[in-house]
Amino acid sequence: MLDDPHPPYRVRLPFCDKYRCSCCNASHALAIQRSVAPLLADEELGLACKAGLVALACRLCDPQVGVGNVTTVCEAMCDRVYEACSEDYFAFDEASGLVTPCTGQQGGSLVCSQLQQLVPSGADFCRAADAAAVKQQLDDLAAEVAAGLPAGVRYPLRVIKEINRVLYEVHGFGGNTEDYYHPDNSCINRVLETKKGIPISLSIVYMEVAARLGLRMAGVNLPAHFMIRPQVEGMELMIDAFNAGELTALQDAEDVLGKLMGYQVKLDPRFVRGDTPYFSGRQLLLRLLNNLRQIYLTLNMAEDALGIVRGGYSRAAVLWRT
Repeated sequence: MLDDPHPPYRVRLPFCDKYRCSCCNASHALAIQRSVAPLLADEELGLACKAGLVALACRLCDPQVGVGNVTTVCEAMCDRVYEACSEDYFAFDEASGLVTPCTGQQGGSLVCSQLQQLVPSGADFCRAADAAAVKQQLDDLAAEVAAGLPAGVRYPLRVIKEINRVLYEVHGFGGNTEDYYHPDNSCINRVLETKKGIPISLSIVYMEVAARLGLRMAGVNLPAHFMIRPQVEGMELMIDAFNAGELTALQDAEDVLGKLMGYQVKLDPRFVRGDTPYFSGRQLLLRLLNNLRQIYLTLNMAEDALGIVRGGYSRAAVLWRT
């Protein structure tokens, strides 16, 4: 949401106005206000819980967060919000991992429980809330792209051009060539904050934004690289999300891979024709988790690597079933 890096400046925000000096501008604050509007309108949600959830959302405008001095959400804040909302009713979606206030949901939920019965701690609550924040940020990016398209226009190349403009020119997304093996590059929430990632994580962001605009993308699992292709008949192109959304024909992709691998590469034309099975969501998640596990092992972060094995792969199995 924020243009990173962006030094704090004095500003009068229409929302999150406790921050008089912020990396946010008015459009950022209004986007946060829209995201929490259903919560504020919810008559059954406690006032303390509302205040805590708004404070959590507005942390994006904290100047210390904006310049990277502190994390977006600290443990103490998670605990405070969890305590304020512990007796309010929330719903948990096992498929997405999201925890949301019951009556704040569109259409409501059939099964609601007190927050303290759904998640055991503030840290667990913030992890679930983080997933909701990621979804909202992707929704906001897609809305920004849609606003830049002529009314009723959804031609694939025009949509791709506008996605590239919003992601790479407006928000500054790009490949993290300076610290390629940092764990943050494999965590979508951190990629959305830092605007930096690796091919697969940037591809996921691109695919999710495109899907919200009705343009389906498929993962192309190339050796030493990862690209995506539009699932459009007759459109034999790939998109390199790591390199500013560059449109790549088969021969261009062979040249890119040849430079990466140090020898000539020949690709099967089916990679761009779309007549091969697409890279499934489960396969995508497994590759991302494998990357992250290997990074943790390389950095001697054995406990974090074990956490991937314990929880991550079972999560992929759930995605496979749903």
